[in-house]
Amino acid sequence: QVGTGAWWSKSGFDGPYVQDGAAMTTTDSEGLVKLRNLRNAIESQMDGDPHSIVNWDVSTCGIASAGCHPLSVLLSSPRVAHTAVVTTLDLSSNPFGDDGLGVILQSLTHHAQEYQRLPLPMVRRFAISKCELVHGCGLLIALHLFFGEICLFPDLEELDLSFNTITPDAFRTILEAICSQCGASTTLRAINFAGCNLPPLALVYLQDTLQLMLDSPTQLRRMELYGHRFGVEADKLHTLCHPGLELVTEVPE
Repeated sequence: QVGTGAWWSKSGFDGPYVQDGAAMTTTDSEGLVKLRNLRNAIESQMDGDPHSIVNWDVSTCGIASAGCHPLSVLLSSPRVAHTAVVTTLDLSSNPFGDDGLGVILQSLTHHAQEYQRLPLPMVRRFAISKCELVHGCGLLIALHLFFGEICLFPDLEELDLSFNTITPDAFRTILEAICSQCGASTTLRAINFAGCNLPPLALVYLQDTLQLMLDSPTQLRRMELYGHRFGVEADKLHTLCHPGLELVTEVPE
């Protein structure tokens, strides 16, 4: 049942599961309003509204790890996923962490396996900024977005990971995943690592990646890298990168 009844209540967006604090944080009321507005927009589309929903903005809804199951139910529901045409999926500023990201990506992958079709195949921008991602996000992103058995967003052009305290190992895993696509038909053109406060060790991984990109063609055109502890060595990065790749190492004015 889809609508204001059991299905949405089970999803957590119409019932106490969201309101009791298990899924929401201090942004409870504002987040709940945003989720309900999204629900109403999806319902209108499924009722025959010709306007496609191209931007799913679920940012700043206070969704913690416990709330990712109802969110994943929404994202991977067959009626919703197969009706909406989504090009932007913004989950930023929700404190769900690595565990919550795992629930969301694994749910979407399970949907793809069960129904033999991707739930959100047209996503071009995926934003998970300020989601308290740390270590596990590296492998999750690599497996589900780049070189896993199922690539969830085959037309992905922009990935925003900014302002997460990701570890150097997670950073390296994501860079390696990007490099694994060099020479392939990847569509990724921009990735945002700004404000992740990465230590000098991460700079070594970045230098290796840029060198690999010099040797193999890539569609990547922009990488945001300000807000780290790279020191003066960061100034040399521009000499290592492909002429077609813009490195943003200072905060834009």
